[in-house]
Amino acid sequence: MLAGVGPASPRHEPAARAAFRLKRRRRVLDGEEYTAFIHEAALRVQFGGPAVLRRQPAGLLDQSERPNGRIRAVPFDVATVPGAGENHTPAAGPIPELDTVQVDLTHGPEFLHHGCELRAYRGVMAAMEQRVMSAEVSRDFIHRVLRKLKG
Repeated sequence: MLAGVGPASPRHEPAARAAFRLKRRRRVLDGEEYTAFIHEAALRVQFGGPAVLRRQPAGLLDQSERPNGRIRAVPFDVATVPGAGENHTPAAGPIPELDTVQVDLTHGPEFLHHGCELRAYRGVMAAMEQRVMSAEVSRDFIHRVLRKLKG
């Protein structure tokens, strides 16, 4: 999963990251509302080889059909998108002061929760909402990418 992406992780790290991602996926499948921004590069890079690459867009399309989620694509032709250089997951709830942003880094995740950090990431999310494709247009875009991958 993480082999070849960065420096070697401690033995427990890949399993811990996979467990976290599985828990996050379970929450989505259980109906938690979310918006996911997916850069076109992530739709085309071959982590895991061509077979995995073809399954990932198909999975995104399945998720985009669920009523609780929105998949928003960021195509290559969008000049700049704030936050595009990092993978981050904002977690918001009814009490904004308790919100957290998880940033995935090579050495592991960092959790940001200070007011200035939250304001910065809220600004990033608001700017992304304005600059990327709508959920409907994104779905069509992902279909086109998948057709090209299948050849």
